[in-house]
Amino acid sequence: MRLPRPPLALRGFAALIALALLTGGSVVSCAGDPVGGSGGSTDPGNRPDSLSMGRWSPPTDTSRYPNACPKALHDTYFVIGPDGRKYPTWHPASTIDPDTGRLCYFGHEHGDDPRAAALFDDLRRHFAWDANGNGRIDDSEWSNDRTGVPFGYVVEYATDATARAANTRHESYKIAWSDAVPRRRLVNGNEQALDLSCDILLAYAQDSFSTYAVNQALHPLTYAINCNRGTEAASLTSKMIVSVLADFGSNLATPPSNGEVAGQRQLPQAATQVYPSAFVATAATSDLLAALEERWDTVVSLTNTSGAELARFNPGLVVRTPARFQLNASAIERSILLCYSGVDGNGFLVTDPAQASSIRRQVRGSTDCARLSATGPSTALSQRIGFDARDAQFKGCSRQVVLRSQSIRNGTGPTTWYSTAGGTGARTTSFAGSIRQYIDSGVSSSALVLAPVTDDATVVCDASSGVHVPSQ
Repeated sequence: MRLPRPPLALRGFAALIALALLTGGSVVSCAGDPVGGSGGSTDPGNRPDSLSMGRWSPPTDTSRYPNACPKALHDTYFVIGPDGRKYPTWHPASTIDPDTGRLCYFGHEHGDDPRAAALFDDLRRHFAWDANGNGRIDDSEWSNDRTGVPFGYVVEYATDATARAANTRHESYKIAWSDAVPRRRLVNGNEQALDLSCDILLAYAQDSFSTYAVNQALHPLTYAINCNRGTEAASLTSKMIVSVLADFGSNLATPPSNGEVAGQRQLPQAATQVYPSAFVATAATSDLLAALEERWDTVVSLTNTSGAELARFNPGLVVRTPARFQLNASAIERSILLCYSGVDGNGFLVTDPAQASSIRRQVRGSTDCARLSATGPSTALSQRIGFDARDAQFKGCSRQVVLRSQSIRNGTGPTTWYSTAGGTGARTTSFAGSIRQYIDSGVSSSALVLAPVTDDATVVCDASSGVHVPSQ
């Protein structure tokens, strides 16, 4: 696929080099009243900021994080949302600082570059801004350098938008996509061959490093899928682009049906999951994936003003190396602690290297911990690597997405709907604070149940990438 041209120079030719790496993820869907309507400046740089724009700043500790990219450079990675506001978007983990001509590091990653995804242009059209106000998206309005995935667009129109934008860390936004994912049917619990494959792209905020996700069930999610490959594709209606605040397990979550997995956040628990799998006796080998794997599941039901369901899907998000696990209902501990601690004969946690000889169970045979220190719990405190170091091993970079069944109940259409941020009250015309949704016309067969498939979403973020867990 031909990649879009980089934006115009911001600070001379060197800026063009840096911005050539700028992705164009999809600009999010339409919302109620555009800022200034079709009036005001159409220059992207002069559009107003969204609540999520400009919230990232580089670390101030230049000794621990040398060559950090400046905030001004980070803020050049933006797209114009369908409301005419500027939103932060995908960018590489490092780039050339045009002011110095040297490589600099943002310290975080956003997953897959969406530009090469088969769904990329569909998303750009879907989320483009009607800048001239003529009621349609012209080619020039979507095929430009400022269309892409707008991080924080759904948050902008949540009922508690300001607080949610402040608490949803920019570093938590991720993109995962894969083309031609084979699907199989599920018959009486058994998987059977099906000549069908789908293009997928998920954009979501998944905080796996702070306490925010421990106490918050609603998180932004864009679910884009097009099952258009194979002989079965013609008889199936499964193309949708839906953006919502997905409910990952509140007491108001959509109840599961037809074998769906209920909305929930399964954060690793110290006593029941983490310690038993991580701390083992001398002859055993630790299983840190089993200890730390974190699962988020949601059931999304997009409904119209009458409460009738237009579309439904049940994805899962998996983090295999989260930076934190849960100690109790309100407190967290850093995953890297496992490499420097153990349990004594009485079952008490030992973190003091002076007491390491009392440890009976500890992490053994783990490559992740061995990279940090050969001496494990005996490592002096001054020599231990911090959870937020660039060479720490647990940054949430090993991820997966789980695709399950989805269904459409949209009859003869239309294909464009406008809903609340929660996915309710969908109607055929936009309203203040509405989110644009795309749903294929047609009705999915109730007899066809797709078997779940897990798709890898892992990214490389070793020390050389500069990626590190936020300190706060």
